[in-house]
Amino acid sequence: MPQYVLDHTILNYLISILSESEYQIIGPVHRNNSLFLEPIKDLKQHPAGFRDVQAPGKFSLEKTNSGKLFEFTHGADSWKKFLYPSEKVLFFANKNTEGKLNFHIENSSSKRYAFFGVRSCELSAINIHDEIFINGQFPDHDYAEIRNNCFIIAVNCTVCSDTCFCASMNTGPEVKSGYDIALTEITDGKNPVLIAKPGSEMGKLFLEKLSPAAASDGLIQKCDEEIASVIKRQKRKVNITAVKDLVKANINSVIFDKISEKCMSCTNCTLVCPTCFCSNIEDTTDITGETGFRIRKWDSCFRENFTEIHGGKIRGSIKSRYRQWLSHKLTNWFDQFGSSGCVGCGRCITWCPAGIDITESAEAFEKPESG
Repeated sequence: MPQYVLDHTILNYLISILSESEYQIIGPVHRNNSLFLEPIKDLKQHPAGFRDVQAPGKFSLEKTNSGKLFEFTHGADSWKKFLYPSEKVLFFANKNTEGKLNFHIENSSSKRYAFFGVRSCELSAINIHDEIFINGQFPDHDYAEIRNNCFIIAVNCTVCSDTCFCASMNTGPEVKSGYDIALTEITDGKNPVLIAKPGSEMGKLFLEKLSPAAASDGLIQKCDEEIASVIKRQKRKVNITAVKDLVKANINSVIFDKISEKCMSCTNCTLVCPTCFCSNIEDTTDITGETGFRIRKWDSCFRENFTEIHGGKIRGSIKSRYRQWLSHKLTNWFDQFGSSGCVGCGRCITWCPAGIDITESAEAFEKPESG
């Protein structure tokens, strides 16, 4: 498909015509020195000219005054909070005049989302959830309905944070498929411009409404060069081919003892992870006791009572819970779903208060144990 040149002002027009087509636009906003994914109406809410600074257990934003729209990567939020909400009423029940229970299934969501600014690693995470919730053994019809109504405006990364390692996971920095429009931000002379590539017929239709100019071969080549430079700048990596077998073969390794000494089992890593989907089912009533609700809520395998059954807790120690999480992400996920459960976004590194680094944990299995 052809590629086009867009300036920043035209993007506001794209947002407006998507809104007119009854899409709710979701994009990154800047608040409290962090980034959040929230409904937006125009680019005034977008954190243009900000760069994220990420490190183990640290996140901040710096003003650059560059005028660039996408000089940051991402915050703690991921798109799963819209596709797979943190809390959902599955059904409710109340008594009729005869004292019998009537059950009511919550209607599927009719929301039409347009996700603005989806990174390649994040799109890979969405694709993983598609395999689980749409193509899996037990489809989630609510997820499928929301997902099938999504319009995705992806962004190729021309920057990376210190905690990114998508290149080694083959999930970035370039988006390959699954998008409607892909944007790459480069500098043409002194001004930042966007090169837009449609990834679907609908994406092409919306781009043509903007009457954009065609991108030159030189600009397209510059996009490729900027994306390639990100791969070289990423310091962290996971040798996924080796580690998936090494972790399985060393499930009782002392490496897990050493890591668990730092882990606080706070659940941050699973909450910010774009692929984690553990949940719990709760039954509750309203204040009158007349109506009962069955609610699905996000949960975490790091929570002490997550595996509690009538005979006790299956994973009562922090070591056992960290081992479960790491081995599931890097090893057992392949057996279940045919891919890694990690997309290399680095969120678990940044938002871990103890600064535990999954890439260092994985690398430890490639080295002879000491001690």
